[in-house]
Amino acid sequence: MSSQDGVKYLGEAIITPEIIGSEYVRLALAIDQHIPGYIEAYFGPAEWQEQVQTDGPRPLPELTQQASTLAAAIADAAVLDDQRREFLTLQVKAMQTSLRLLQGETLALADEVESLYDVRPTWVEESLFIVAPISWPTYSAMRTVCFRHTITKHE
Repeated sequence: MSSQDGVKYLGEAIITPEIIGSEYVRLALAIDQHIPGYIEAYFGPAEWQEQVQTDGPRPLPELTQQASTLAAAIADAAVLDDQRREFLTLQVKAMQTSLRLLQGETLALADEVESLYDVRPTWVEESLFIVAPISWPTYSAMRTVCFRHTITKHE
């Protein structure tokens, strides 16, 4: 994490939700330089986005270090409630996974999905989806229900 605005992180200064939020958004903007569309819609301060665009893509190891530091700050931030801490922890884990993939690391599909989306896919036999004769809306609804039941949240 940068020492922007004279603030040091992890140990020497106060970590606020605003600082964590700022670093989270800036990291996402930096990743978007490597994965166009990573941020679907941005409504934050225009100067943050302009600065990232002006700086251009940052080295992936630098972004990886920033993500690790951010993850540690989130874990240590007493100012975050449990729900926000869990949400940000999972989001930064997904960012770290994206950065690992960008650097050429390969993951098993189930591990990749779990790291990016916090769900673990499981195989469903195709025969469960074959129903005859049935209308498309009913088939689609049944397939959705089957899919939802096969995704298990990793505890």
